[in-house]
Amino acid sequence: MKRALLAVLLSASCLLPRDNPFDREDVPGRYKVRVSAPDGVLTVQFQPLQGAGLRGYRVYRENARGERVIVADLDPRTTMFVDESAADAAEAAKEAVGEADLWWRVAGYIDGGEGPLSRKDDNASTRALPDTDIEPPLPDYITGQSGIAVRVQVTSSAVAPDVTTRLFRYRFRGGDWTDPIVAGPLVLTGLLDGRYTLEAAAVDENGNVDLTPASTRFTYDFNVPEGTSCDPAVCSTGLFCVLEPVGKFCRRSCGGDGGMACPEGLHCRMASGLNGLGACVVVAQTEESCTDRLCTDGLACAQLVDGRALCGEPCSQSACADPSRACLGSGEPACLREARAGEACEAAACIDQYACDTVLANPRCSRVCPPQNTQYCAAPTICSDLPGSDLKVCR
Repeated sequence: MKRALLAVLLSASCLLPRDNPFDREDVPGRYKVRVSAPDGVLTVQFQPLQGAGLRGYRVYRENARGERVIVADLDPRTTMFVDESAADAAEAAKEAVGEADLWWRVAGYIDGGEGPLSRKDDNASTRALPDTDIEPPLPDYITGQSGIAVRVQVTSSAVAPDVTTRLFRYRFRGGDWTDPIVAGPLVLTGLLDGRYTLEAAAVDENGNVDLTPASTRFTYDFNVPEGTSCDPAVCSTGLFCVLEPVGKFCRRSCGGDGGMACPEGLHCRMASGLNGLGACVVVAQTEESCTDRLCTDGLACAQLVDGRALCGEPCSQSACADPSRACLGSGEPACLREARAGEACEAAACIDQYACDTVLANPRCSRVCPPQNTQYCAAPTICSDLPGSDLKVCR
């Protein structure tokens, strides 16, 4: 009888795990739960328990208030679980509890019941992932801007501070995430009128993504006022987009039927606007620079070899009506005055083999020198770069 009882006891003891999860206080730490989110997919990994009686594991998700739900029932050979609803749960926790922090707990079980849960000191929180902030937050209403500047800040997890975080990805809610970019200023362009929710999520060097992205909401008025860049924005009512040497700008129409008077400092340049109307722009007159302005009506903007551009009477390769001027420049050749060596050239084109040295306080024509010939210039001048061009001059 004693032998039979002993055999039963020995048989029953073999059904229990060698490391029994129900009678060891240090078992919660033995689960070693780790949370990661490669490419934004939250994965729970844990250390398996050893023992013949183990029937499986249960994975719980818990918010900052301690409210807990079971999210998986795994067989004893499994040591990993992908929580596909983790991002939605974090967002729900943020709204309901005020904190998006979540924890994932693991408990092993045998036929008789469930063992203790893994402890909170396991790396099983969303805070094991990088964090994201948008600072300063955007104003609720934005208008008169062709682009919106946003500054995104990222920080590494306090649980894993040695894991570098320097990237983030972003999206407008409902859209696709972008590829990761370096954290810092983000300029949004090409937006249409409407209300937006911008989300940004930090990405660390292991590819883990913040499951609780920073977000900001704003209303964007795509139309922009007079004098503002209209590439790619749309001008406000009554204005239209005019191509100028340094970009496209919203201008008002002038001249003809429906045209308006131009504000002080602007001139009505015909055929620059919508349907052949004029546009109120800053203009350049004869022999003034048209590098950053349109020439006044009837003048051509001639591009010179030294990188400058001057307004003048348009011409072909024929002689100019004024004998003191020559047909010079490319693009739109113009009748311009020629300046010789050492002569002032701010309102003139230099003769062949010379360029206007605008570095000088009083620009004058200086000899062009070949870059490869350092001995070309007479002392004390040397061959120096000419800003705005590929040339060098003796200076």
